Amino acid sequence: MIKDLIEHHFASIVLIGDFNPKIFQPNWFVQNDLIREQEGNDVKDLVIHNEVVSFNLDWLSIQVTREKIVVLSDHDAYFQLLYDFVVGTFKLLKHTPIRMLGINHHIHIRNTKNTNWNEFSSTIAPKKIWEKAFPKGEYETIVIKEDIEKYNGFIKMTMQPSSRIDKGIFFEVNNHFQVKEDDKKKIGCIEIITILENEWDNVNRNTLQLIETVWNH
Repeated sequence: MIKDLIEHHFASIVLIGDFNPKIFQPNWFVQNDLIREQEGNDVKDLVIHNEVVSFNLDWLSIQVTREKIVVLSDHDAYFQLLYDFVVGTFKLLKHTPIRMLGINHHIHIRNTKNTNWNEFSSTIAPKKIWEKAFPKGEYETIVIKEDIEKYNGFIKMTMQPSSRIDKGIFFEVNNHFQVKEDDKKKIGCIEIITILENEWDNVNRNTLQLIETVWNH
């Protein structure tokens, strides 16, 4: 199974909307039972500014600007906590306008095929069409994208050599969702958070299935 080959796995939830960064301070999360008091006291790399707030916990990193929130965890044992943290936050801040949602996975795979990136990429995207123009050419990155019509969004997979594992392969799977044009006039984030609730498990499951399909091609 592909899970057995994963060396590093990062998941993030990205929200695009209109935010007041200074709301999102550790004390606010403590007061609303979204993180423990001790965690609030032990945050690392804390930045508080009118334009940006960011900090790190042992299991989560968050950065908030006026237009974007990125919440990230670097271990799959914490991915459900990541989800609960984001949903819990915007159940409280339900009037915050949010237009777009990204559920993203960055995965570094240990290469057991005894092939390098050039050999692997050539089987994914044969180079016959390029051989005359670029006889020694190599792919740096391979990207494939498919629309998600239901949510006016898309899923995009990026593949390239791993920067963390010798001869490993890096996969980024980005699931992008956004509110429909007719719903942009609505105030709040209920629709986007509902999409997150409905699609979180599907995205996590489908991400591994997509990578396994490519890996076992």
